[in-house]
Formats: sequence, C-alpha cells, structure tokens
Amino acid sequence: MQSKERVGLVSAKEVAKAINLEKYGFLGTFAGWALMKMLRISDLNKIYERNKHFEGIDFLNKIIDEFEICFEIPEEDLRNIPKDGAFITISNHPLGGIDGILLLKLLLEKRPDFKIIANFLLQRIAPLAPYVMPVNPFENHKEAKSSVLGFKQAIKHLKEGMPLGLFPAGEVSVSKNGKLVVDKPWEEAAMKLAKKAQVPIIPIYFHAKNSKLFYTLSKISGTLRTAKLPSELLTQGNEPFTYALENPFQYRPKRNIPLLIVIPSF
Repeated sequence: MQSKERVGLVSAKEVAKAINLEKYGFLGTFAGWALMKMLRISDLNKIYERNKHFEGIDFLNKIIDEFEICFEIPEEDLRNIPKDGAFITISNHPLGGIDGILLLKLLLEKRPDFKIIANFLLQRIAPLAPYVMPVNPFENHKEAKSSVLGFKQAIKHLKEGMPLGLFPAGEVSVSKNGKLVVDKPWEEAAMKLAKKAQVPIIPIYFHAKNSKLFYTLSKISGTLRTAKLPSELLTQGNEPFTYALENPFQYRPKRNIPLLIVIPSF
C-alpha cells in the first residue's frame, strides 16, 4: 500500500506534539488545530498546497507573489556573485523564513548549484529539497552524529566547487532594548566551517524585521517564538525591504587571531 502524501507543511498532530499535548489524543490534536488557526499555520498550508507542484525558481516566484513580498537589490551588488567556483554567503536572519526563500531566489538565478543550510520550515518544503542541506551541522547537540555528518556534507559541497549559504546565528534575530533587531551570537560550528573551507565569503545583509508581537513572544519563550514564525511569513508584504551584498573576501589564517566576519549596517 502506498504511503499518504503529506498535506500541508505542518499538521495538527505535530503542533500538539510540539506543545506536549499529544498524550491527550483527540483533545490534544484539537488544541493543535485551534493553535494552527490562531497562528495562521492553516493559511500557510493552503498556500503551500496551491503551489507545491511548481519547482525551483518557479516555486520561489509563486511563493513571493503569494506573500506579496516587495524587495530591492542594488544592481551593482549582483556583480559580487562569482560566476563559478565555491563560495560561502553569510547572512543575518531577521525573518526566519522569507530571508531563506529570497536568498535562494537571488543565488539560484545566478548559480543553480547553490544550496543553503536552513531552518526546519524550509526543510519541509518539497520543491526546495534539492537546494536545502538536509542535515544541519549547527544544531544544539554539537557532538551529535547528524551534526558531524552535516559538517562533512557542507565541506564536500564546497570542495566540489559549489556555493553554500549560511545563517551563522542558527536562529531568527531578536530585539534588543526594544529597538535594535540583532542576531544571536554565531554558532561556533559556522565559524569553523568558514575557516576550514578556505573559499571566498560574501556577506549578505537583509534590512527587515518581524512584527512587534513576534519580539514580545520571543522574550517570553523560545517555544512561542518558534510557534509564531510561520505566521510571520504572512505579514511581510506590508512594506518593501532591501538586501545588499558586500564584496567577497578570503579568510586568511593568522596566529592567535580568530575569524571575525562583520556584516555592515545599512
């Protein structure tokens, strides 16, 4: 008997499990369904179902149109993308979903062999599967077997002359002092990968932010922050945002000097 195809990105049972209500059976699943409605995860599932038959760039364009995303890319910045050979892009992570989608759109149009290491949501999107590194080497359990495997896969991808996109903080940006939106400290594994790869590094800065409610929930609980992320995808069409690419640079090892990558502010 054939296995059923996944409907949508997230199910009510999965939401119930995430909030530790799975043990209550039907009642737990109903609570998960109610939370999906409140957080608009159901709306995301509908958008995904409408567009999941598209592939690659076509899928990305459809999703951007669905969310009514407006963005600007300085034309001169596009010249900073190498036409061949391996390189690493490093980006801030202000949105948690759309920034990954836009990064893929930007780079895949120039380099079809580009892949990214992304969060759980992008890993579930079937049309993007060929472009998302399946194992995240920056996960919490640094000694986990899957983390080591992910690191090796990333290095292999780069050694084969293909580019890779990183969000070194590993998590979506948070607010600081109620005003600034900043990334969390970068994962050590991301720094090690950049050093070991010895390829050009291109900083890409996203000038964008999530809703005020998202940052309020982030202060209360990491679980609430993660739960709110999907619905944030539906709020990004309110105003245009920009992103900029800096000139590539090469990491040069020097004695007693750690790798320091600075993404300029715009």
